[in-house]
Amino acid sequence: MMGAYGELKTDAEGLAKVAGWKSHVEATAGTTFDTFEVIHYKTQIVAGTNWEAKVKIGDDEYAHVVIYEKLPHTGEEPSCSSFNGGKTLDDPLGS
Repeated sequence: MMGAYGELKTDAEGLAKVAGWKSHVEATAGTTFDTFEVIHYKTQIVAGTNWEAKVKIGDDEYAHVVIYEKLPHTGEEPSCSSFNGGKTLDDPLGS
């Protein structure tokens, strides 16, 4: 449904896509991560796609990130629009 986030997903292709945007997340967070393991994600169709994901960034550290993937015809790179650290594995996305 356009405008609403879909269900949580864990497929390898989507997880790899989000993992590939690590540098965008690091730029928003203002730091680099030795660990960057995408746990799950969900998407929202807008004028492009918002990818909201839970990412493991340390031994027991997690973050929630939102990456905006612009429509292909723009030729623009995705951008990380939100980084929220201090999360746990059990915190639901969006919290």
